[in-house]
Amino acid sequence: MNHPILSLDADSIVRLSSLNMILPISDKKSSIVQKVQVRRGETSLGEWLTRNMVGAIKDGRLERADEFSGDGRHWTVLGEHHQLKRYFPKIQPAPEPPGLHQQLSEMADLLEDLKKD
Repeated sequence: MNHPILSLDADSIVRLSSLNMILPISDKKSSIVQKVQVRRGETSLGEWLTRNMVGAIKDGRLERADEFSGDGRHWTVLGEHHQLKRYFPKIQPAPEPPGLHQQLSEMADLLEDLKKD
C-alpha cells in the first residue's frame, strides 16, 4: 500500500491519508511542489506550499485550530495532526481566579441548604 507523503521542509515529512499522491523527496530535482488549501473557520487562507507550513506555524501565521486539505473535502486540524502538533507552543492552563475554591465551597453549601427545604 502506498502512503501519500508531503514534504513540509527539509527536516519534516508528513503522511496524509487524504491525499492520493506520493511526492519524491530523495531527489530535489524530481520533487513535486505540493500545495494544500488552508482555512481558518469559514475563511480561506488560500493555498500553501507544504514546505512552508512548519515555518508559518512557528512564526504564528498558522494557528492550532486552522485546517488544511489536499482535496477541499477532507480537512485536518493542524494542531491535531500527529506530526504538526509538535510545532505549536504548549498550551498552558489558565491560572485559577483568586478565591475560586472559597466561592465553590459557598455555592455547594447553598445547594445543600436548598436540598433541605
